[in-house]
Amino acid sequence: MPIERHIRVIAYWLRRLIGVNEDLLDRVKLDRPRYTRMGAIVCLTAALSTVSMLVVTSQLATGWISALGAVAFAPAWGLVILTIDSWLISSTHGSRRARTLLPRLMLSVLLGFVIAEPMVILVFRPAIERQVTLTREEMIAAEASTWKTCNPATDEPVADHRCASHRLALPDSPSTLRTELADLRARRDNDAAALDRDKNRWEELDAATRAECAGTARPDTTGVRGEGPQCLHNREVAEQYRRDTRLEQRPADLVRLDGRINDLQNKVTEAATSYGAKVQAEIDKKQNDARTQAVGILEELDALGKLSATSTPVTVAHWILRLLLVVVDCLPVLAKWMGGPTAYDRLVMRRTESDVKLYDEELRRREEITSLVGEASKEDGLRKRRATLDEYAEDDRRTRLDLERELDEQTERLYQLYRREQP
Repeated sequence: MPIERHIRVIAYWLRRLIGVNEDLLDRVKLDRPRYTRMGAIVCLTAALSTVSMLVVTSQLATGWISALGAVAFAPAWGLVILTIDSWLISSTHGSRRARTLLPRLMLSVLLGFVIAEPMVILVFRPAIERQVTLTREEMIAAEASTWKTCNPATDEPVADHRCASHRLALPDSPSTLRTELADLRARRDNDAAALDRDKNRWEELDAATRAECAGTARPDTTGVRGEGPQCLHNREVAEQYRRDTRLEQRPADLVRLDGRINDLQNKVTEAATSYGAKVQAEIDKKQNDARTQAVGILEELDALGKLSATSTPVTVAHWILRLLLVVVDCLPVLAKWMGGPTAYDRLVMRRTESDVKLYDEELRRREEITSLVGEASKEDGLRKRRATLDEYAEDDRRTRLDLERELDEQTERLYQLYRREQP
């Protein structure tokens, strides 16, 4: 007995899910199993959509937080499908025309394709994984070939439009070191030329100082022998120039530059021999990174398309499974359509028509009552106005009587007064 009670409760909620009115269904009990199974089909479709969405979201999960979100989103999507299918069925109760189901069937077909594709991927997962691996290896091999072409061991520039996005930026590459070496040599040559110019200028100033102090007759000397003012001035100018131009330190700087040039030349030689190995190591790293990337749903769809394009049995099996899943998702509407109007539908239609008639009658009666109340209110207002007018007329009559009586009394007093005054 408890098991039967639980079964009845489950059946009740399955029918309640698709909007069945139990009071009406009690009058046509033969339709009860039909609507119970229809509610079970709606639940089955929602469960199928939950599994389908779980297949999709599991591909997107990369950590435990995203995995938790994926697990939580799949039931939410199933609840959405459950709500939509429940509305699709409940909105057809009492419908006479089969063509009213066509829009609902089209919506079910679209939802079916959305739900079916991940399930197809789940069924063909082993073959899809092999195809994804094969496609990735082909792409990785093509990419590795491009990287090798664009990055030769000699590190020479390659005139290929593909190399604009396939140039490795490795540290201590031969081309970088050669550029640095050329810049350093140019700097050394410039510094050596500047030092020679400064030395020549200092030698000129020193010769002029010696000539001035020795009294040598020259156009730029006074010809006076000894350390006179001009001699001391020329000597100070020469010493100041020597200090400003750092003539003693700059040869050592050139020696250090020569040492850096020699070291850099050795690095260029070493880089030229080891650069090829570095390029290969970087390309291998890129290949490994590409192989370890997570497989996405779009990649699996592409692999499934390639399998279908290369194998007729796979294409046939793929479409049979896809259409089967679409039909399963459309089962609630199809079951309603293929079964045609039921006795329960006729009762719903009659109840609806009766409710409409009763409501129309209620509205009509309300209008009549409202009209009668309005007329009564209008007549009551007229009576009140008539009573008010009568009161006004009575007050006016009483006022006139009071005025006439007061006038008669005044007339009588005047008459009596007149008689007393007569002799």
